[in-house]
Amino acid sequence: MTAKLKSKLNFLKLVGCFLSIFLASGSNLWGADDFLLPTENQQTNAVKVSGTVTSSEDGQALIGVSVMIKGTSS
Repeated sequence: MTAKLKSKLNFLKLVGCFLSIFLASGSNLWGADDFLLPTENQQTNAVKVSGTVTSSEDGQALIGVSVMIKGTSS
């Protein structure tokens, strides 16, 4: 191969790589800026839960217990 043909082939490989990366990145390049920030429609609803944890044996209140709500992280 000649040097000119090798140069064109390398250029086409480079363009192909950039094009692949560009297309693989999806819609994030076309204004989808809400992928990290919550949108106006997304809300977090804080709910206060209160009550008494009792023993199943005698019905007495259990002191010092911790309650975890299923599906939450805190």
